[in-house]
Amino acid sequence: MNILFCNSFNVSEIKGGTERITARISKGLSDCGHHCFLAYKVEIEDTLPLSKFDDSINVREASLEDFILRHQIDVIIIQKMTRDVKLFCKIRKKNSLNYKIYSVLHFAPRFEEGIMNFTKAWNELKGETKSIKDGVKNIVRIITYPIYKICYPKRNRNLYKTVYNYSDKVVLLSNSFVDEYSDFCHLKDKSKFIVIPNALSYDDFLPIERFKEKKQQTLVVSRLVESEKRVSLAIKAWDAIMRNKENERMRNEWSLKIVGAGPDEEYYKNLVKELGLKNVEFCGRQQPKPYYEESAIFLMTSFKEGWGLTLTEAQQFGCVPIAFNSFSSLKDIITNGINGYIVEEDNLNMFSMKLKTMLENEKLRYGLALNAINTSKRYELKRVIDKWENLINQK
Repeated sequence: MNILFCNSFNVSEIKGGTERITARISKGLSDCGHHCFLAYKVEIEDTLPLSKFDDSINVREASLEDFILRHQIDVIIIQKMTRDVKLFCKIRKKNSLNYKIYSVLHFAPRFEEGIMNFTKAWNELKGETKSIKDGVKNIVRIITYPIYKICYPKRNRNLYKTVYNYSDKVVLLSNSFVDEYSDFCHLKDKSKFIVIPNALSYDDFLPIERFKEKKQQTLVVSRLVESEKRVSLAIKAWDAIMRNKENERMRNEWSLKIVGAGPDEEYYKNLVKELGLKNVEFCGRQQPKPYYEESAIFLMTSFKEGWGLTLTEAQQFGCVPIAFNSFSSLKDIITNGINGYIVEEDNLNMFSMKLKTMLENEKLRYGLALNAINTSKRYELKRVIDKWENLINQK
């Protein structure tokens, strides 16, 4: 079949989670004999390696309709919640085409409302403004916030309804999201929902005999955006342990590495400096695989996630995760105390205690790492591609 992926950005595996999954699923389907194409709106940095498609189009520069007709598209996979789904229906009807339209929600339902808040705008206004345009935008956001607080959920609900009504199927990452989505939109019908989890980002797993090679190293892999990822909580948890004089040996032997880039990088570096932490390193945007392989513990502090792709990435390389219970699909990935730890949301003290326990106990880390590697195999690419194949082959 000829499959068109529709994404906001051109696709590189190290651009972000949605792009990485788009690259993985398209490659898996290509390996099964399908032809995969890409339509996107925004170019990405020249330094990022682009993923391979049979052909691609920037829809702001060329005709999407002509592209669909030229490549005789059978299936369209929209990798976001967008009213563009109506455009695809219009093109299909106009040209008497039969392609299927599948919309994928890569986040938890209503995720958008949580990350666009007054605190974020206020903090950005107080911080260093990159341009006059950004400053004006933040001032407008603050002034109009009461109106936004009332109107945005309604706007978002209408968007979700539109996506559901115009799509042939809506793909969610977790069974827990079905009721969250339908309750939000007051949907009586749930027949269009289908659950397909994200595939692992890599095809290999850490051989457990290599566990002994791991460094005394804790890892964060994240976009450095405080409103979404709350990396400051990981830094504060680390500080709570390292400032204790009784933990001098840990302070000398263990390190925290933060892999990723984003607008709040300087804020985090200043926080580390203010706390006087000497064993924290910012590594920038990198291919994270070598860091998973050499690290023993992984920290996730996100406000909310759709899936938490970095969690399964960490698990497949025996890097045991600790995460706040801030999104419902987390329990699809972590079984508490078996292949990682789930900590009560906002309980930073408990998060620090679990981290300290892990730092102190190599035998515990080994058992959790072994389980993490084994349970992560549920999300091998082949297993997830089988689910996509079942979907696209439906009549």
